[in-house]
Amino acid sequence: MVDRPEDYRNDIEFIQAKVSKQFPVYKTEIEFDIVNIYVRIIQGDDFEEKFDELRQELVPLNFIPFLREEKGEYVISVKKNPPRKYRTVKTNIVMLIVTLCTTLIAGMWWWSSYTSTEPFFSLYNLSNGALFFTLPLMTILGIHEMGHYFMARHHKIHASLPFFLPFAPPLGTIGAFISIRDPIPNRKSLLDIGVAGPICGFIVAVPVAIIGIYLGGVMDQSLPLGMEGTVWIINYPIIFRVLDYILPFSGGQTMHPTAFAGWVGFLVTGLNLLPAGQLDGGHVVRSLLGDKAKYASYIAAAFLVIVGIWFYPGWLFFAIFLLFFVGLKHPPPLNELGKIGTKRKLVGVLAIVLLFSCFHPIPIEEETIRYDFEIELSESAIQTVSLNESAVYTFKLTNTGSPNSDTYNVSFDMSNRTWNGLLYVQRLENNITSWSPIDGNRTSVSLDTGKNTSFRLELTPTNEAHIRNDVSFTVRSNTTGRDKTKELTTELEYSFTVSSFQRYSIIEDGKANFSIYIFNMGPDDAYEISSTEINNESWNVYFLHNNSHQQNLTLEIPSGGTENFTAVISSDVLTRGMKLYTRTENEPTRGSAEFVVATLRIRSLAKGTYEDIEILGVKLDE
Repeated sequence: MVDRPEDYRNDIEFIQAKVSKQFPVYKTEIEFDIVNIYVRIIQGDDFEEKFDELRQELVPLNFIPFLREEKGEYVISVKKNPPRKYRTVKTNIVMLIVTLCTTLIAGMWWWSSYTSTEPFFSLYNLSNGALFFTLPLMTILGIHEMGHYFMARHHKIHASLPFFLPFAPPLGTIGAFISIRDPIPNRKSLLDIGVAGPICGFIVAVPVAIIGIYLGGVMDQSLPLGMEGTVWIINYPIIFRVLDYILPFSGGQTMHPTAFAGWVGFLVTGLNLLPAGQLDGGHVVRSLLGDKAKYASYIAAAFLVIVGIWFYPGWLFFAIFLLFFVGLKHPPPLNELGKIGTKRKLVGVLAIVLLFSCFHPIPIEEETIRYDFEIELSESAIQTVSLNESAVYTFKLTNTGSPNSDTYNVSFDMSNRTWNGLLYVQRLENNITSWSPIDGNRTSVSLDTGKNTSFRLELTPTNEAHIRNDVSFTVRSNTTGRDKTKELTTELEYSFTVSSFQRYSIIEDGKANFSIYIFNMGPDDAYEISSTEINNESWNVYFLHNNSHQQNLTLEIPSGGTENFTAVISSDVLTRGMKLYTRTENEPTRGSAEFVVATLRIRSLAKGTYEDIEILGVKLDE
């Protein structure tokens, strides 16, 4: 509990005398250590000037007056604050010297990164870093804070000189602040002091940015073509892009230190104009909206948290700083009854425009440059085919790099030129997918990140094809020169077909002839032909080929070739077999026939597979 001052009664009389000097007083109430004095105020009168004169008399004596309206009555509440001790100017000087040191190191860092010609700790880097980074950055921050300082002095409000805040390179500082040591008297002074710093800082940041763009341009923040790694992307606010659009200068791979100093100046301006707590933007919205400004503060804090979670973690730390060190609520000025006027409302709108022009929700982001791609094969890498068949391979090529597009050379090579290879690429026209053949064995295609296209490779053996064909399907990145290969193996399957234009034949003169054809659908092969079974031991089978009679026959047939031979059913002794009965018109006439069934086997000597066919000889008796 706060103790009442010992000279409490004297203070009341003193306060009443000072208030009655400016306003008619008709009632005084004491509320512990607060004196509530009811006064008469006529709207349109110069009550704001009178109250400000009262403030200037009381505040230096640690009496803080508040003017408010309660139920149609005007009350001036006065409370006495204990004397406060403030840091001396020595603290400002020490912090300025330390910040100059850290920004000088940051300037050396920026200049060495920009030129890369001298050792880091060199007079060359120190002098140029100081000239092109430290001086413009400290000028922007210093004039920003001096705008607050001189506006506070203009409104006869006690304020400190700027306190600069040192930080590690590459920034060297996180800004500066002044300490307002008197309560803000009214909405006018609240807006004036709040907006003066950002406007002054912005006025200096613009020419600094122009000089930086002139000296080095807005940098191309991508790595050199083909180089991979991590790059820090500096996102430019609207005002910076407008300047870069107006000025006919192109950037290099590294941002000029002066341009970065201008970028920091815009960032500080936009950051301070956020409508939260006691930031500069918080002062502006409090003067414009009064107590409703707290909702703008809540929205700004929520925005920082959301963006911090999803996009830029640095805003989370700033939101914590606002919540626990600055606060989201803005105290009212001593006199919140006065009007700010149209001109100051327009200045408030200007502050909002500056906020959107200078603030970027993701000021810096990390991006990994990586060139990569994937090849997916839909079918098995090993396939076997017969002649007149094709092995089909389908590939999907996907650009999995980030964030760049790339061009790829696609080709295939075969170990066996006795095969035919045809490459197709997938096309999409009018929402219809088709396969377009490629002339030759190579082509190229460009793909953006995440995009894909498909290829189809058809391998067909010729009649002279060798049994095995090893194929390499290769994709090479034009940017990096790296390639990936899918190794394929296509084999010609040992395959053949057997056909006969007749499966039965009439036995005449003790013989029945059967013409049989073998078509080799695989590589060169030899085939063994034999009779494996016959239903009558009195009969036998032999083979006739090239006027040669053989009990067992072996034929060599090249790939794609055809050979024919004659199988002969023959017997020296005719033995009656089955009876065959036929009918006449009146009664059956008995006749007879003998059936001889033989099984022939054609076997591939290379693979061991075989095919059996049956032939039927019919012996008719009159």
